[in-house]
Amino acid sequence: VKAILRRTGEQNAPSRSKVLRHGALTLDPEKHIVAVDGTAVALTPSEYTLLYTLMKSPGRAYSRSDLLNSLYDGGESVVDRVVDVHIGKLRRKIESDASQPRFVETVHGIGYRFADREPSR
Repeated sequence: VKAILRRTGEQNAPSRSKVLRHGALTLDPEKHIVAVDGTAVALTPSEYTLLYTLMKSPGRAYSRSDLLNSLYDGGESVVDRVVDVHIGKLRRKIESDASQPRFVETVHGIGYRFADREPSR
């Protein structure tokens, strides 16, 4: 088994996580850091989890229940509007104008998605 792992390089491969970038927004999952224009932004664990979930698949529309499942996997009974509150707080921290979001977009009747195109300034 060790010989096979050595030949395939899996044994010595560093466990690197991909830094997610979109315009001025950067998320480093390994260091657990979010930055806008190079300035670190302090996020709550819930805000970070939501942003990471959305940034992994730009353009994909997530329902509120999908996002709740990424936040609360223990079977807690939570109202789906808690996602709206977290998204609102997240937007105030990462967007230059929270009323005109460039990163986290609302998909009316569905939920939210991360922009799949670079934001224009």
